[in-house]
Amino acid sequence: MKKESIKMFFESQSTPSDSEKIEQWYINNINNAELDTILLELLKECTQQDEQKARNAFNRTCHRIGIGTPKIMKKRKTIYRWISGIAATVLICGFLLGIHLWSPRFGDIDLEKVYASAGDSKMVILPDSTKIYLKPTSTLFYAANDFARNRKVHLFGEAYVEVTKDMKHPFFVVCNNATIKVLGTKFNVQSHESDSEFEVMLYEGCVDVESDFNNKQVEVLMAPSDIIKIDKNTGEMSQMNISTIANPGQSRKFYFIDKKLEDITNQLERHFQKKIVITNPKLKSIKYDAIFANDETIEQILNCLNASQQMKIIYHDNTIIEIR
Repeated sequence: MKKESIKMFFESQSTPSDSEKIEQWYINNINNAELDTILLELLKECTQQDEQKARNAFNRTCHRIGIGTPKIMKKRKTIYRWISGIAATVLICGFLLGIHLWSPRFGDIDLEKVYASAGDSKMVILPDSTKIYLKPTSTLFYAANDFARNRKVHLFGEAYVEVTKDMKHPFFVVCNNATIKVLGTKFNVQSHESDSEFEVMLYEGCVDVESDFNNKQVEVLMAPSDIIKIDKNTGEMSQMNISTIANPGQSRKFYFIDKKLEDITNQLERHFQKKIVITNPKLKSIKYDAIFANDETIEQILNCLNASQQMKIIYHDNTIIEIR
């Protein structure tokens, strides 16, 4: 991987497709000396940052992604100063860079990582027998050698989770700006960066959700059939109870409950590996209620959503769909 590409990614200047490639390269090479070399070279090119401002930014990032602020070793203080400035803008790499600070070569951390590519889903069985069905373009991290004591996973994207009960050891799912605490339950969580809302749908048991979007702290205890949605821009939460929703498990079922068209198309893109472009801005915020549970095609789903004929759907080729 070229240093220039890594730098562009940290500065949020890379394209979405390039960003996905860089993230996956970073994950695959987290224990590689080449990564340290690139980071150090980039460090030398950075100007000195305000120490307290950098420290505050890094502490906020650690809180957001659910890791305690690590003890900084002397030889890594300069790397820490540079990381502090970029970690707040690059979530996955911010988490991994934070992990870098715990030990020189991960001697005490066995970091497991699982990635589901576009159009693909993966089932992960954790050391406690908890099952996680990772949805397309989603990434999962957890410390395997410490999992019996600390049942915590970091999720970037979407997953359906079946948690094994352990009353003595709560299970935590940490997402961007939100943490879900459970003892034993089944639920689905959507936390993709590209979506406008954070969403949790509970099927069995109970979960405690804490969030901090736009500096607005929210905590809610969910009951079965509850759905909560938190607007990432405002921090406002809405809660509803839909008793008719069946457990989706690993199947490709879509539950669009009070969901914006823009977020619906994002989800369809991830599952069907299609590019959907909404050229009419007024359509993006229109909300829909629809359930698709019979392996409908993307064409069938879009046609159903367009029952009122307020959209014009154009299929340019096999990969691009325009909505105007």
